[in-house]
Amino acid sequence: MWVMVEPGSRAKAGPCLPGTWRAATRRGSCDDGVVPAESVSDAALALYGLPPDEFVEARNTLEREARVDGDRELAKEIKALRKPSVVAASLNAVVRADPDAVQELLAAVADLRDAQQQIASGRASDFAALQGRYRQAVRALVDLADESRRFETQAALEAAAIDTSFHDRLRTGTFAAAPEPTGSFGMSLPVPDDVVDETRPAKEPGAAPTSAATPVRHLQLVRAARTKAEAARDRARAADRSLDDARAAVRACDERIAALEAELASAERDRRRAQEAVATAEKAVARSADEVAEAEEALRRSAPS
Repeated sequence: MWVMVEPGSRAKAGPCLPGTWRAATRRGSCDDGVVPAESVSDAALALYGLPPDEFVEARNTLEREARVDGDRELAKEIKALRKPSVVAASLNAVVRADPDAVQELLAAVADLRDAQQQIASGRASDFAALQGRYRQAVRALVDLADESRRFETQAALEAAAIDTSFHDRLRTGTFAAAPEPTGSFGMSLPVPDDVVDETRPAKEPGAAPTSAATPVRHLQLVRAARTKAEAARDRARAADRSLDDARAAVRACDERIAALEAELASAERDRRRAQEAVATAEKAVARSADEVAEAEEALRRSAPS
């Protein structure tokens, strides 16, 4: 099986940059950018450097190549590689764009860990300067992200930098999902009272305390607010559905009432006509009775005495 690298580069130079992917075949060589992928790590290195909309097709191609080669285990591992989320793809692109900046960030994290241990043991440490270095390293990478994704990318970047289990993926840019933020060296570490962060503007006398929320913490708050808002929207949608059902029931009752009223009006008309027929019949009966009486009287008079 083969994966793509930039034409003319060595195999160790890594996968091709986005936009240069094509289906690889054994006819390729290192000269035209095709090198063998011996492991799922090789495949991941190539795939997670692609735009997300090219990922699935490229992964399926590599999986088929592995099966053609008879390596079913590798094919299974490649198939298990997940398409990166939007934030993970942004993080992958950022760290691949400047590997030196990634190394600087990891070095800053390591120095902050050492400084934290020194502080805990009562030794002096230039913690504020190290914090400033950390923030600058984060900012240098975040500035490479698309402006619309910088906030989420920064949160994921800091989460990956702080958690050593993510460092390999941070160096290679092979995240399928963005790391969940858990804290930040930028502000959340305990800092001795006599340490002054010279990278922040000084407070005015009597000014209110500044918020200690980092972009990571702020993102957590935003996510919690979004969850709460979504729950409220669900309740609102349920209330809307109940309102629609109630309105439909009212319309059904109105329609039934209208039908009954029409039926009642028709019955009342029929009743009036029946009453008129009764009155006419009663008059006819009265006239007939008079006529019978007159006829009987005339018969009585005409009979011989």
